[in-house]
Amino acid sequence: MKKITLLFGLMFIFFLVDAQKISTLHIDKMNSSDFTPGDIVKVSVFIDELTDPVALIQMYIGFDEKVLQYKSTSYVNPVFKNGWKDNVTSLYFAAVFISVNSTGNIEEQMGKLCELEFIYKGGVTDLIWGTEEVIQNGVRITGDTRFFDSNSKDIVLSLIDGCVCKLE
Repeated sequence: MKKITLLFGLMFIFFLVDAQKISTLHIDKMNSSDFTPGDIVKVSVFIDELTDPVALIQMYIGFDEKVLQYKSTSYVNPVFKNGWKDNVTSLYFAAVFISVNSTGNIEEQMGKLCELEFIYKGGVTDLIWGTEEVIQNGVRITGDTRFFDSNSKDIVLSLIDGCVCKLE
């Protein structure tokens, strides 16, 4: 009887651990001392530990335009390339991906999501995920970074900010 109780206890613990998986998005941290004004800074964005296949992405990354000037998106994961659209303002980088049929499986969607190229102007800046819709005087200041599965259900995300900053 003790073995059965122990077995059920262990199964319950494994169930709790597995149920708490959260999809993670993280942005590279780049050492600002590696760059001089005019250099191209390539910043990668990664998806780790996806819980569901992604069908829609709404992504916002804020940065200081006195430090970085967006140049291009030099890489998009091939699974997301068809349906990817990015936009940049002086306040943030934004991207959206839409697929009515969730393309690819989870394993193909994980890893490097995209690589953004910026022209470095000097100084340091955080690369911050947009976590709320902010509109001032009719102008979007930032948006909420969200991923959805093929059933239009929110995928729970853990967002890890990056930076172009002094790293030791």
